[in-house]
Amino acid sequence: MSRSYFLYLELLLVVALLANYAPVSLAGSKPNKSPERKLTRSDGRRWERLSEIMRTEIKSATKKFLQERDAVLQLPLEVDLLLLGFDGSGAYGYDYGPQLLEEILSAAHSEREVCPTVRESGEQAAVCFQINYVTLSPPSGALNTLESSLRKHMRHVGERSVDAGPVGEHPPSGTPPSSPKPIQVYDVDAKGEVEGTLHDLLVQAYQEDNIPLPLGATLSRDLARHRLAIVVLNPHKLRMSPLLSAEEAERLAADRMLRAGEMDLWQGGKMTAEELIKQEGGYVYRYSYGGSGAAASWVSSYNFVVVDVSAGPMTYGPMTSPSGQIMPPAIPRILPMLLRMARELKDQPVGTLRTRMIEEVAEGEHALFSGQLAAVLGSAVHHLFAPDLLMQRMEYAKQILVPVIALHDDDRYNPLDTEWIGYEGGASSHVLDLDALQNTLDEMVDEQQEAFMETRSHSLHQFPSVASALHKARVSVSDAVMLQEPDLGLHRVSVQHVDSGVLMRELLRAVPQLSDGELEVLDPEEVADAAERSLGQHARHEGMRVLPVFILTLSGGSAPENMLLDNRQLVAASHDAVVVLQIVGGQLSNGSASTRHQVFSGHMVEGRRLMMDASAGVTANVVAGLAMALGGVVPPYERYCQRERTVVQDWRWAVGASPWGPYGTHGGLSHVFLAAARRNIFISHVESALRAVQKRLAKIDDLVEVQLSSPLSYLSGPTPRASLMTGGTDPEALPHPRHLLDALAAKAGNSSFYNDSFPPTVISRLESSVQDIQAKLEQISWHLFAQDFGAAEGELAGLLAAVDLFERHTDHDLAAADDAMACCRLHHASDNGTWVLVL
Repeated sequence: MSRSYFLYLELLLVVALLANYAPVSLAGSKPNKSPERKLTRSDGRRWERLSEIMRTEIKSATKKFLQERDAVLQLPLEVDLLLLGFDGSGAYGYDYGPQLLEEILSAAHSEREVCPTVRESGEQAAVCFQINYVTLSPPSGALNTLESSLRKHMRHVGERSVDAGPVGEHPPSGTPPSSPKPIQVYDVDAKGEVEGTLHDLLVQAYQEDNIPLPLGATLSRDLARHRLAIVVLNPHKLRMSPLLSAEEAERLAADRMLRAGEMDLWQGGKMTAEELIKQEGGYVYRYSYGGSGAAASWVSSYNFVVVDVSAGPMTYGPMTSPSGQIMPPAIPRILPMLLRMARELKDQPVGTLRTRMIEEVAEGEHALFSGQLAAVLGSAVHHLFAPDLLMQRMEYAKQILVPVIALHDDDRYNPLDTEWIGYEGGASSHVLDLDALQNTLDEMVDEQQEAFMETRSHSLHQFPSVASALHKARVSVSDAVMLQEPDLGLHRVSVQHVDSGVLMRELLRAVPQLSDGELEVLDPEEVADAAERSLGQHARHEGMRVLPVFILTLSGGSAPENMLLDNRQLVAASHDAVVVLQIVGGQLSNGSASTRHQVFSGHMVEGRRLMMDASAGVTANVVAGLAMALGGVVPPYERYCQRERTVVQDWRWAVGASPWGPYGTHGGLSHVFLAAARRNIFISHVESALRAVQKRLAKIDDLVEVQLSSPLSYLSGPTPRASLMTGGTDPEALPHPRHLLDALAAKAGNSSFYNDSFPPTVISRLESSVQDIQAKLEQISWHLFAQDFGAAEGELAGLLAAVDLFERHTDHDLAAADDAMACCRLHHASDNGTWVLVL
């Protein structure tokens, strides 16, 4: 959470500046109208105008990258925001105008420019994103539809004791602790009908967003499929209370409805802490997905992520490190904000001073809530919509073969045996679902590709080298953990894990044996040389890519306690292979034998240790490995922080349609991750092309600098002119660094320049090649913005071919120039202004 902490501080500064100049308004009431933002949709022509703007920005960005040598290519990325329950009909009658939120998101320039990091090298990618947020209008009746769906899917899971109600904040210092009160806890499984309801509401929002009918329905569904969105919810907890009947809940909500924006309630002292807490309904709810997780934010299987400010509060995250831990303030809630206001105004008498204090406190709390919400939205964009790339080299092949090789040390446990008998969890959890895996593969590839699998099963006893490699890869580490009573305090705990890098290398060496000689592993150096010779043929080719998946199924008796891979997961992947660890067999708490094998995940949920069944979820783990190996997708809770030079975690995005982590057991991929996988492949290939072009242009500049710096020094800029007033150098006339490409473009009409300096054919070919690359790059950038990966696919092959041609011609011309200059050097005779060729 360290990176989120810095983001939070930055947003607080922005909030302070904006609030300083913003008009005063009561929290929960809409602030004074500000001029309408250009990104707010107003009529049916909005999409056409936006397309024209985006095309212009993309063309400017590509030209700037190639001709002005910016470090990165910036592409626009739009994220739609849909706020439900913030129009006065949701919890606490909070009437929230999103103007301040939009201003904060727009003012945080450093957070709007998102540059993914290539995790393999730790360097930023050559393609970055300029985030533009667009606010959608909520559909009519959307909140009632949402609340009905949430109420229907609430499942009672117990109760917990809290002090002073579900506030989500600590009481002020000096306040005596109140007696614990029982609060009912409910889980809402977001998978299925709940996320389907939200998807329909999002489609309806696009349809009602002033898009002219009858084309509205078709266009809105197309937008919902191709655009990225964040849905922020604020449902009324009293109105959807599962403790009451629907009629009673509706009547009670109407009787007790408090509107936070009504001045009379605050002025009359009726907005007390007791009345505010009653709005919580005496229960809390949190979201799970497919039975896993307990959070207030989750990733849908569609193209959107959900943040619910009425859910929770809850606490979960890793126990060994505070990084990424989710505490109650991680998701902003309205109740703590109003409680702070009530506490500030508690002892103030009715009058003019109280009215002024109400306005000032409301303004500050409203700004603070907006800043906190903006930080959450920014984190979601960084982790989900513009994530890091796992590796730099991503291979695109027309055919993809995934040989699944299962290795087990007990013949009773085989993850490829669909008739595995005697398992308590059902076959779907511990046996590989080949149909689901094939469906995921088909979703990850495009229409021009084919992906198919083959399966093999072996006993580890038949391959001593593999068994030895597994033993060699075991590593013992010591973690510092905070234990609860009676051993309260910081303790050192020794844990064994498997070094996935060592294990993967050893397994790849054994591929010829495991495949009966049908498969072989290429030398990495040969692969690197091939990539250097031909970018297009190496990155994208018509052949077959083989990606082996190794499933190591070990019996619980042979595996150390709580053994996981080095990333504290059961799956690891690289460009060349995927490794999945499955541990089967153990003892239940009553001492009886079981095929389940519980391991400690290293996480705590509401103060309890989160255990994982290491024998289950093999399909989800294989899906996660394929997404990492084929699409370079990183787990959604991880991101590389350039400031700290390390990977930071944010577990707010670990729950949902995700196969990663202890909270994600989904056996498929959300459209968010599918889009990231497709986008990562294009980014990787476009980045390789851009770096190759930059490398050759830099070589040309080096040639000019080393060999022709004196005769062509005027290419670096104008000669400084003397100041008429002081006789010194005019600072405004100092030369600006320029490159040969810029100079050629500026002097295109000077034919003598070409004849005297470079062969005209070389100059013409250089200019036409760069212009061709720029045109193709513009088209690909536009298709990536629109997430039209099919159209981008048609352009990318042409771009790589153009870059390959540019590389060959430039390398040939540079070699010819080096040969020509090797015989002699140019010398300037300053006495008569002539050039002398010295042999």
